[in-house]
Amino acid sequence: MIPSFAERIHLQHFYDRLAAAIRKYDDKHPICFEPVTWDNTVPVGFSHPPGGNRFKDQSILCYHFYMPPALNLKTVQARVKDAQRLGISAILSEFWYKSDIGGTEIDEYNRFGQSWLFWGWKTFGKTWGSNYEEPNED
Repeated sequence: MIPSFAERIHLQHFYDRLAAAIRKYDDKHPICFEPVTWDNTVPVGFSHPPGGNRFKDQSILCYHFYMPPALNLKTVQARVKDAQRLGISAILSEFWYKSDIGGTEIDEYNRFGQSWLFWGWKTFGKTWGSNYEEPNED
């Protein structure tokens, strides 16, 4: 599961087969796919989006960003470059808001033009929601 190699050797074929099965029934909706989830600056090993280049407009590279194991925002820069190389969209689909760089990472994601989703893990109750707290500006 070494980044870049895992995508090229294992995941590319897997996602192509999965996309073909999905596209038999649905050729209108985008397919999200991800590289190995370790955070690193190595380019992903995908040579094309799932199902081939004809599905560029229906493919989204999703990835995670956590510090650690990532040491800085170069991981985000690398995934943005991967999406550009593949000619597809990318979305930062999982991250922890209160990272080691002081809560300013969302500004950095926006600076890179990177779409992102925020989710929260909640250890209480049986309803949807988040333990998200606004950063203290004091």
